[in-house]
Amino acid sequence: MPFNEPVIDGLAQISAMAPTRIAAIMAETGETLSYLALHERSARLAHYFAGRLEAGEVTAILLSNRLEYLDVTFAADVATRIELDRL
Repeated sequence: MPFNEPVIDGLAQISAMAPTRIAAIMAETGETLSYLALHERSARLAHYFAGRLEAGEVTAILLSNRLEYLDVTFAADVATRIELDRL
């Protein structure tokens, strides 16, 4: 993945090439998250955010140490670009 490529684009590429590859593991529980699951979950959440947030709004994430933190982080990045694409 080139250095200047958005992270979410790299996530989409990896999820297409190796969908079952593990993206994250919770050390405490052993729970895993595949690249495909991360991509799908973050894309759904990004569309939810984009439909409810206005450009420039500030959001906050308050989660314990969970795999869902990755979903929200990637979704926030994608939602910003979805909003920009609408302009």
